[in-house]
Order: sequence, then C-alpha cells, then structure tokens
Amino acid sequence: MAVRREERIRCLGERRRKLAKGIRVPQGLLRGSLAERRIECANPGCGCHSRGGHGPYLYLSQTHEKQRHTCTLMPRELKKEIRTALANYRKLKRDLYRLSDINLELLKLGGLRPSGEKKRR
Repeated sequence: MAVRREERIRCLGERRRKLAKGIRVPQGLLRGSLAERRIECANPGCGCHSRGGHGPYLYLSQTHEKQRHTCTLMPRELKKEIRTALANYRKLKRDLYRLSDINLELLKLGGLRPSGEKKRR
C-alpha cells in the first residue's frame, strides 16, 4: 500500500513539474467575454429599425470586484487581438486550476512539497 502511495506521489509530482514548467504568463491577457451587438436608436424614421439596428458594435464584458460589471466598447479592428488575449487568459486559468488540483491530491497523500524540496526522513 505504501509503495502505491509513493508511486502516486511521484507521478503527481512529475505531472506538477511538467505543468508548472509549461505555464507561461503572456502579457496579452484579458479577462471577460466579447460580444457583438446591434442597437436600434430612438429615431422612428431611422432605417436601423428595418435592418436590425446600428452596428454591429464590439463590447468587452467584465465582472470586477464586488460583482461590478462593465461593458467597454472596443474598436472592431482589434477583434482578433482581443480574442487572442481572452484565449490566453482562459488557458492560463485552466493550467492554474490543473496545478491546484494536483497540489490538492498531493496534499491529501502527504506528498505536497515546494518544488525542489526533498522529503525529510
């Protein structure tokens, strides 16, 4: 039983090292989501009512501390860069969650050590 536990700790430790080594924090990170909207104006004679509104406009939606929500109008020509920055954030978050899950498993098994530290006997 102890051999299985030690083997599991070793495997998890290796997974943790590989994952941590591969985590990169790109400068181009954005948290939130991107939405395109068309808006109908209040002018009853405007053609926007027959064609689905003005736009489309590009908005970056974010939730901040204390659940404060903002929508920021973004330039359409930056759509690709914004999508890349959002994807970078999601990947980093996913990797950090995986690392945390591995650390929790190691903690349960009694094998959580800071990287590089050897187990004391």
